Amino acid sequence: MQNIYFLTKEYMYEYVDGRIVKKDLKKEKGIYTSIIYFKDIFNHTFKLPADLDEEELIIKAEETVFNEATLDLTKEYKINYKFQKYDDYYLVDAFIVEVDKLKNEFSEILKTFKYIDFISAAPFVFEEYYNITNLPPKNDVFVYFTPKDAFIVGFKNKEFVFVKSLDKFSLLSIQTQLSEKELIKILEEKGLNKSLYENEELYNQINNFFSQFFMKVNNLLNYSKNFYHFDEINRIFFYSDININNLTETYENFWKLSGIEFKKFEIDSEYDPFEYCATVYNAKNYLNDEVNFSVFLRPPKFYKTESGKFIIFSVFILFLILGDAVYKYYIINNQDEKISKLQYFYNKKIKEIKLTKLYIKKYASKIKNEKETVLNIEKQIDDIADKINYLYYIKTKEPVYNRFADIINFINKRRLKIIKFEKDENSYNILLKSYNDNSQLIAEFMKYLITLGYKDVSSKKIINNNNNYITQIRFYSE
Repeated sequence: MQNIYFLTKEYMYEYVDGRIVKKDLKKEKGIYTSIIYFKDIFNHTFKLPADLDEEELIIKAEETVFNEATLDLTKEYKINYKFQKYDDYYLVDAFIVEVDKLKNEFSEILKTFKYIDFISAAPFVFEEYYNITNLPPKNDVFVYFTPKDAFIVGFKNKEFVFVKSLDKFSLLSIQTQLSEKELIKILEEKGLNKSLYENEELYNQINNFFSQFFMKVNNLLNYSKNFYHFDEINRIFFYSDININNLTETYENFWKLSGIEFKKFEIDSEYDPFEYCATVYNAKNYLNDEVNFSVFLRPPKFYKTESGKFIIFSVFILFLILGDAVYKYYIINNQDEKISKLQYFYNKKIKEIKLTKLYIKKYASKIKNEKETVLNIEKQIDDIADKINYLYYIKTKEPVYNRFADIINFINKRRLKIIKFEKDENSYNILLKSYNDNSQLIAEFMKYLITLGYKDVSSKKIINNNNNYITQIRFYSE
């Protein structure tokens, strides 16, 4: 078995035949793995019909993410899925990571290790806890709280159910106005033990944070019972790399009232329990593409590449020509394997073609809509151009007082632009456009209309479209 390494930014763990050893971060021969935290993952949950087959399910999931997840189409993403089958539907969790975030997060590690064969998502790591501890699975929730991240993840009989974000350590740091290092020291030395605090206000801030923290956990558990069919919660395992004084004792009774066992996440090891669990999880799952978020894969060895296979195959065929019997034996025994590989390649390309057609259709529709919008705006501008020029002419050429001329003059001086004007009996609508935030100018303009004698002056809505601010003003004559 190959040596498998779990890499952090400061050190690494070596996994060999079930044994784990913590080492300095240096390049060694083996499989390189690491982890990405939930804060860097966008989780989109949705439902799909239960009658879809496996291939249709994947394509439909990709289509739904593309249409609903509001992704930036100029960016590249790594997306993995979790599917849960219910009677009437599939519940799908899409886990989406920007490739740029991955590159930024692992830039330091990649200076030493050119490739990372497998990157797991932190919430999935807890799945391995049952195998490590031989703990019988129940309806369990794991709460992760460190300076790196904070989230809650649920498992039902060892199977993933849901994951949600929680209030981060950084929020507590802001509330207490303490640095990360100072706050960690206070949590470890004093934690939630009020008698150890001289500064009662600081204790109250920390105590209130964790009260709100676990109240959110409770709310998420109630939500999960309905949405995820998580009927009963048996245990909550709390993990933190900070040994928070008196936290477990404080909240044991709180959860006991709800019939939930609250306990510390522990493993019988000298190493950090979460990192130990992550090392084992990665070692057992590094070949599973469905949970791999790495975009830093090493190129396949020559004999595994298509060109390498072709050359080796060609040489092999030449030797086979020397013996007709051997050649026939090879053809007979390898025909099924070739067909299977070709069928797999064909199915993969068909899937890629379907997805590409979907992208083309989406872009074509978007371009068409944008063109129609531009043409409509240009037509509106042309329709009112003569009206604006006429009103401005009245102001500059006629000595008599004219309220509309004054309005136009006010607008021109402030570099606003009229793109639509409507009159209906004694009511008026003006659509204004500017290239900067015009909230203050709009307020001044509305006051000016009132001074001119107009009634019920109101601003219906303001739209920011590519730094263009568009406002609709409605008012009434006397």
